[in-house]
Amino acid sequence: MTTAPLARILVIDDNSGVVDILAAHLRREGYQVSGALTGEDGMKDLILSPPDLVLLDITLPGETNGIELLKRIRSINPTGRVVVVTGNTDSATAREAFGLGALAFIGKPFDFAELKRVVAAALRCRPTARAWTTSVARRTSGSTPRREKSSSPTVRAIV
Repeated sequence: MTTAPLARILVIDDNSGVVDILAAHLRREGYQVSGALTGEDGMKDLILSPPDLVLLDITLPGETNGIELLKRIRSINPTGRVVVVTGNTDSATAREAFGLGALAFIGKPFDFAELKRVVAAALRCRPTARAWTTSVARRTSGSTPRREKSSSPTVRAIV
């Protein structure tokens, strides 16, 4: 009997306490978890060992904030799974993150049971590059970007 490989999750958050807490909880659920405290370190980790899911904070130190990092992630992996977990609960930021392909936007403080459900659902879905490409085309054409509706019940459940 073979077992499925553990999903790899990369947590990118400037607060080491949040990274440690998320890593501990997710490891108890059986996931392999690594963490990064800056967008630059997160990008290096993402390139060296592509995760199955990224949990991404919006407010990050340095040159690369969470939105910019999400754009960079999309340029490397248009179908990569990203869930935003942040204290920045501004609705315009949430719309932008969804427009860039985030599967969910969870505000801090968060409920671990909810986070666990969102992580499991995000790992089950198989996002495509279609929504990302359509969103980029809208932005470059001058129209207002909006979140794509998906025919996938898993993706609808996440977003």
